[in-house]
Amino acid sequence: MTRAAVVLALLGVSLAGCSGGDPETFARDANASCREYRVAFEDAPEGVGPDFWPRALQTHIEQLKDLDAPSEDGDRYDEMLAHHEESLAAVEVWAEQAKKEDWEAVSEANERWRVSAVKAAQIAGDLGLQDCDRALS
Repeated sequence: MTRAAVVLALLGVSLAGCSGGDPETFARDANASCREYRVAFEDAPEGVGPDFWPRALQTHIEQLKDLDAPSEDGDRYDEMLAHHEESLAAVEVWAEQAKKEDWEAVSEANERWRVSAVKAAQIAGDLGLQDCDRALS
């Protein structure tokens, strides 16, 4: 392969990686995932164990990670996902402490979750993801 062909191939890969997703498709799919998470949160069966909550949030985060944010929103979206990951870590601690009936630790984990979830929702609002902005309001 000639040097020019290699440069063109690398340029094509580089541009493809920077293009980002279609804004309308991204917003539609992100909002759909947030609506699904809200329904799971609101319609959880009575008496569901503490392990339900981390699994529900993990599924939601995985769905969001699969989306291709528009390139201009990529950094903010990554920041939103990082706050969701912080929320997940807090919910995992919450679930473990709830099983141990350590209610003080549960309360602390709940506050960590709330702070991270609010930050993620604020960024979602900035990105125009209305259903993600109010996913847990």
